[in-house]
Amino acid sequence: MTDTELRARLAMLSPDRRSELLDRLRTRRAADPGARSTARVPAGRSPDRPADLVMPLLSGSGGHAPVFFVHESSGSPLAYGALCRELPDGIPCQGISVPGLDRGALPRTVAEMAEAYADAVCEVSPEGPYRLVGWSVGGVLAHATAVRLRERGREVALLALLDTQGPAVLEEEPDAALLRAMFAENVALTAGQQPPAGSVAELAALDETAQADRVMDALKAAGLVPTGSASLLKRRMEVFRTIVATAAVWRPERYDGQIDLVLAETSDASVVDAWRTWTSGPVVRHDVPGDHYAMMRPPQVAESARTLGTLLLGRTK
Repeated sequence: MTDTELRARLAMLSPDRRSELLDRLRTRRAADPGARSTARVPAGRSPDRPADLVMPLLSGSGGHAPVFFVHESSGSPLAYGALCRELPDGIPCQGISVPGLDRGALPRTVAEMAEAYADAVCEVSPEGPYRLVGWSVGGVLAHATAVRLRERGREVALLALLDTQGPAVLEEEPDAALLRAMFAENVALTAGQQPPAGSVAELAALDETAQADRVMDALKAAGLVPTGSASLLKRRMEVFRTIVATAAVWRPERYDGQIDLVLAETSDASVVDAWRTWTSGPVVRHDVPGDHYAMMRPPQVAESARTLGTLLLGRTK
């Protein structure tokens, strides 16, 4: 397996599965002093604890409060890896995964997720204050988590939403075929590739099993399924469906603090007004180069990190 394939497989694993795989790799490589470890994620916490949802993305120093990065539609926080590596030295970065990332029941509402994430960050950092970051739909989840923390009387020093559109507040969840088509597009664009060919109408004519198979076939044909990762990616499709569907019908509660909205240069300015509906505090806009996906990848991610780093260093409590 190449390093690229290994990183791709790790990106689709939950903290427990990732720790298990890395433990095996460490044991195997211990006999070879010349082998270089490809990852440094410590063993996972007990799944019975809220903090099991939290994994270290980057260690810190210098007494900085941790920054919690809430997963986006993939359910995993590893999309923030490049961003964290570009942040100023010493800032500890923690990622939050969705419950049920690998197996079992997924949360059915944003409220359920926010409650779990508030429990998790309070267990990891009992004293606070809390600094929350969310990209894309992760911003909706970060906002909901911040509301829960404030309801508990906790201090939220920073709520940064990275190119997060205002909540859609739909009456019904989007159609399954549309969500699966969106998943295929998201996988491709995240990898910097063009989405696979195919239409939502074609998918809608199939039953749900055939829809999932059609999407997987298209991703394989595009070279977007790492060797041996088909079952993991298929699970991620269902995770994506659940997160995007629940976020689409979520009606947020108002947050009582400032929202820092970091927008890609291609985003519409109306996003700022949309978020003003959901806070009693100011919404401060910060523009960065690139589109929704490019802002999280090199080279544009360096500017995104500079902007976020300035915000973090300015909220050093």
